[in-house]
Amino acid sequence: MDIDTLTIVLSPKDINQISEANRKIFREEIEAYAKALQKTTKFISHQEACKELQCSPPTLTRWRLKSYITGVQIGRKYFYTDEEVNRAKTQGLLYKH
Repeated sequence: MDIDTLTIVLSPKDINQISEANRKIFREEIEAYAKALQKTTKFISHQEACKELQCSPPTLTRWRLKSYITGVQIGRKYFYTDEEVNRAKTQGLLYKH
């Protein structure tokens, strides 16, 4: 006799426990990744990136939305790595568009 289907019955409490456990694991992994990234990468604010690139904040936002430059969102704010800003400056990627 072959079994093609497996049915698992979970109570709402079981689902909540599984969900919480997954959220905790995900949060810990993200925090560990962020800490490791902070040790090796310098982030600058949106305003600082605008000064470096000699552009207005709306222009930098438009470039980010068009994927001309990559930003990292933390909370409601965006940050840019030094490497990304320097790449954009040296390769002239932003002013061709």
